[in-house]
Amino acid sequence: MAAGSTTVGTMRTIVAASILTDSYANVDIDYAYRFAANWFLRRTKFRRTTGTFDTVIGTRVYNPVTANSDFRAHSILNAEIVYNPLKKESYKLLARHYAESTAGTGEPTHYALMSDTELFVRPQPDAVYAIKFWYWRPEVTWTYGGTSGSGDSETVLSIPDEYIDIVIRFGTVAALVSTAPGVLLRNGDWRRYEDMLDEIEGELEPDDGIGTPYARDYMTG
Repeated sequence: MAAGSTTVGTMRTIVAASILTDSYANVDIDYAYRFAANWFLRRTKFRRTTGTFDTVIGTRVYNPVTANSDFRAHSILNAEIVYNPLKKESYKLLARHYAESTAGTGEPTHYALMSDTELFVRPQPDAVYAIKFWYWRPEVTWTYGGTSGSGDSETVLSIPDEYIDIVIRFGTVAALVSTAPGVLLRNGDWRRYEDMLDEIEGELEPDDGIGTPYARDYMTG
């Protein structure tokens, strides 16, 4: 699937043309698009990529961002050590294993998200293991609200051309007009957006139970 060719400036123009009753600042349009685009990328995993890091004997906490600058713990899809999948569990449960001294040492078999950039593994590594992980990459960045003079409106977005219209006309518009908590998931355009993502996701690969977005103001990030 080819990368997109739509620019930030074109995206803003399409959004403005789709909302005839109100006008919005470019910065608001940009944040709304980012929210809708990242939900598309999270569900479809179009921009997924891989990363690796080596364990250190006796070390339980790792920060993959050091070698993978766009990695965030919440974006991880799965991980393995030479085709042996690592099971994801809650940090609270994983930490309890250590507190009860039941974890032991050996090749890691489980991991948990400790923060937005850190992973916690168990059992405690007894050797150097190469952990490979897959994660979805967010939309490209630019200065939100930036003008054409700064070059920001010429930034090319990553959503494929065959799907960008859906992301803009349904996802972005819905996020833009639904800033109050809890309103987005009741918005008709957002529900249609989710339905279309269901179809796209089904075309690309089976559902993996990622879940639904939080009913929160998209401006909070």
